[in-house]
Formats: sequence, C-alpha cells, structure tokens
Amino acid sequence: MLPDYVLLEIFDSYRISDVESLRGRPWRWQKLVHICRRWRLVVFASPLRLALQLTCSYGTPVRKLLGCWPPLPLAIEYGGLPDLKPPALEDEDNIIAALQHPKRIWKIELIVTKSLSEKLEPLMQEPFPILSHLEISHDRTGWVFPSTFLDGNTPRLRVIHLYDVAFPALPRLHLSVNTITSLGLVNIPSDGYFSPEAIIPCLSMLTQLDTLSILFQSPILHRDRSIPPLRRAILPSLISFGFRGTSEYLEDLVAKLDAPLMAHISIKFFNQLVFEVPQLFLFIGRAKNVLWTPTEALVYSSQKGISIDLTRRTDIEVHELSRIEISCRELDWQVSSVAQICGHASLLLSCVEKLDIRAKSPSPSGLQEFDVAQWLELFHSFRGMKELQVNSTLGPMVESALQQAAAEATFGVFPALRRVHLGKTQLSTSVEQFIAACHLPIIQYY
Repeated sequence: MLPDYVLLEIFDSYRISDVESLRGRPWRWQKLVHICRRWRLVVFASPLRLALQLTCSYGTPVRKLLGCWPPLPLAIEYGGLPDLKPPALEDEDNIIAALQHPKRIWKIELIVTKSLSEKLEPLMQEPFPILSHLEISHDRTGWVFPSTFLDGNTPRLRVIHLYDVAFPALPRLHLSVNTITSLGLVNIPSDGYFSPEAIIPCLSMLTQLDTLSILFQSPILHRDRSIPPLRRAILPSLISFGFRGTSEYLEDLVAKLDAPLMAHISIKFFNQLVFEVPQLFLFIGRAKNVLWTPTEALVYSSQKGISIDLTRRTDIEVHELSRIEISCRELDWQVSSVAQICGHASLLLSCVEKLDIRAKSPSPSGLQEFDVAQWLELFHSFRGMKELQVNSTLGPMVESALQQAAAEATFGVFPALRRVHLGKTQLSTSVEQFIAACHLPIIQYY
C-alpha cells in the first residue's frame, strides 16, 4: 500500500539505525532484498542513497559474490591496521578478483604480504574513479607504495592511511587529488623520509584536509634547518594534527603552517636532551579556535615516558586540546624535558587553574634521584594555578620543591594557589613552612 518513496525513507532510517548498532561495519541491506520483489527493486534503484556495497573480506568467495549481485560498489577489507591479521594465501585470489574491477572499488583496507605485493602493482595502474577510502599496511615486507597509483587515477579519494609504508609520491599528491580530508602516515620508515620543505606545497593544496598525522618510525636527523618564511601555508580546514619525531623537524614544519580552526594536537617526541619548541606554541597561538584556552593540565609519568595533557573544562563538557609526550625512562630526564617544553608555553599555560601530577605504580626509574630545581622550573610555567594535585608516588618530591621555594623566598611561584593535595592526610612541616613564608591565603588541604 505504501508508495516507493515512503518505502525508501523507511529503508534509509533502517540503514542509519543498523550502521549505528554495527559501529562502522557494513549495514545488512541483504535482509531487505530477500523480503519480496518490490522491495528488491526499490533497494537496487537507489544504491547511492542507501549506500549499498559488497564487502570482500577474509574467506569471502569473491568471484561467486560478484556473479550473484548487481554491479554494486566494492569494499576490500583484509586488515589495513597493522594489529589485524594479514590475508591468508587462499585470500589472495579473492583480493585479485576484486581488484580486477577498479571502477567499482570505493574502499581498500589491506595488509600487503610479500607474496601479494608482487601481484598488486600491475593492478594498481588502472583508474579507481570512485575510490574514497584507502588504508594500507605491510606485513614486514618493506613494501613501497606505487607512485603511479595516485597519479590522477583517484579523483574522489578522501582518506589515505598508510602504516609502515614508504610513500615517495607524497610531495606530488596535490597534483592528482585535492579532495583528501584525512591523511595519516604512521610509522614512516627511514627510506620513506621527506623534509618539511617537500611536504608543505602538498599540504597547502589540500584545502579540505581536516585530520593530519605524520608519525616517523624512528628519529631521523634533520640537517637542513631553514629560516621560517614570511608567508606561511594555510590549512583552512585542519582540526586535528598528530606528529611523532624530533623537535627540530616539528619546528621547521609548523613554522611554515597556519591552521586557524585547529582544535586538537598530539605530539610525541623521541628522547633528546634539549627541547627548543617556540614555533610549536606560536603555531598553536595562531589558531583562532575559541577552545584554545586550557583550564587543566595533567602531567603523567610512567616507565616509558612522560606526557602533559591540556584540557578545557566548562560547565557542559570537557575539551581535550593537546597531548605532548616524550619517550624517556629516567624521571629526572622526564621532568627536565617537560619543564623545557612548558617554558616555551608559559603564556598558554598561565590560563591553567588545576595542575595534576601523577606517576604510574610501580614508580618510574630514578625516583630516588631528582633535581628540585627542575620541579620549580616546571611549576613556574603555571603561574595561574589555583589547585595542585599530586599522587602519593611523587608527593615527597613536590614537598621538597615547596620546601626549597620557601627557603629561597621564591614566593611568586604560586601566586594564585588555593588548594593542595599531595596524597596524604595531613600537611607536612615543609608545606606549612612554604604557606607561612609565602603569606598565602588559607589553603584548603584535602
């Protein structure tokens, strides 16, 4: 009794509900077409509206699948992320069968094995006119992504995620496609290194890019340091930025970029002695996003490294703004590294009202040996701090820092402090001396 357009609306509502419940997995449209001939005609008449696709995955008999259904878009899903299982030998024939229909493929998620890599390159020379999502990793093969694949053959590509894969054609990416919204280069091997100067022209042309990740596999010495240009490239849509590498590389990269809408940044540095990162916080300061006013900071130490998370808390929600992480084991190096980085961000950190310092149990290396001056240097960047919270593992160190601050009459370190929690039930003598010496208002100690 219902007209076709009403059935289509009902089917689309079912699709939306099904997608939400399946959390990203393909929705089960096959149920609808098996009800009756009319439903089948309505569904197949609107493949784009209903996002119809055929999924080729582990154990799928692809040639049989292609023969049973109309020529719908294909999704090739054999891994992609490196923590998933690679395709088995018996899957390779099915992968090849699907790739022989490049005009129908809209999604490729694939772990490239050694035997499969030898068969892929000739198949990736054809145009992929509807390909939207590309996620490739390799199974310890050292595979190099074919430079000709993106040479004007993928006009609708929006997502590129490569894991452990060298991508020599990256600097020329903008010449073939500028519709990309998410670019993730993860665990970039040493033979896939590219300089900031090489990638900037590419990024500046990707005007729809909202997510960018550049994560190197290991520290690579960046020799060709350059002076920041007078005019920077603008990434008008960038919201999220991730980086792993050396501070020198990051400095040269962000000095040449503006991202006015950026709302989240995640940085991981390899271990090094000196962190000079003024350009990083100038880059953050150029963001026009109104959220970039952190109210809370969490410094977290573990046996693998130390991190600092900045968030903005309002009465309605909590916004995660940034994370900066340093890979080093010794606690004194950890504190020194964070103190150096925070020293370049004193203007940004002056808005932080709560500082939370924690250490994972068991305690990090070097707990018994620490430099009180490093803690005071760290605290100096948080001049607007009203609340200080430290877990019991690091409480004694902070007490020593407060005691030295009182002895040296460095009263200006905590001008706004009102509440303290050092993981104990009562004030120690050193903390009481600090409060008295600094003439602070009554501090709520809990």
